[in-house]
Amino acid sequence: MYTWFLSATFPYFSYIPLVSYGWDWGALNLLCLNADLDIALGPLLMTIGPWKPVRLETYKNRILDIDIRTQVSDALNVKLSAGITISNNSSAFLSFVLKNPDGSIEKAVKRVAVESGRANITWEWPAGQLRLWYPVKYGGQPLYIAEIELVDKVSALVDVQAVVLI
Repeated sequence: MYTWFLSATFPYFSYIPLVSYGWDWGALNLLCLNADLDIALGPLLMTIGPWKPVRLETYKNRILDIDIRTQVSDALNVKLSAGITISNNSSAFLSFVLKNPDGSIEKAVKRVAVESGRANITWEWPAGQLRLWYPVKYGGQPLYIAEIELVDKVSALVDVQAVVLI
């Protein structure tokens, strides 16, 4: 089987025999056409198929939305408020961990009850306890990480989310 290709950068017709098993032997001589024609220079291997296991995971509950807001006062006091929404109104618990830029835990709360599909967490820090984010050349840009875990009433892990905070 022969296929005719026309390239904008190489405006001449050239035939390329497409040989079995995905090898394109004609393209080996036309390396300048490879970028324009998207020709594979080797066998085309499937990365999925019936020989690989297929697993379908479903959840009765999951984290839908994470809304984390920070407020810094003029005196540099920091207030963090987080609102987490879950998909089902069933009884579940959240754990919320705030990690410093070096990976150590700044603050954590375990087993916050979720009421009506929403949980709210509010924390406050005095001035100087947290490293604030500044524009380049005015100070550091520390990134805090918030990890939220959703567990059901028998403490089985249901969902985990991580958010990077500026």
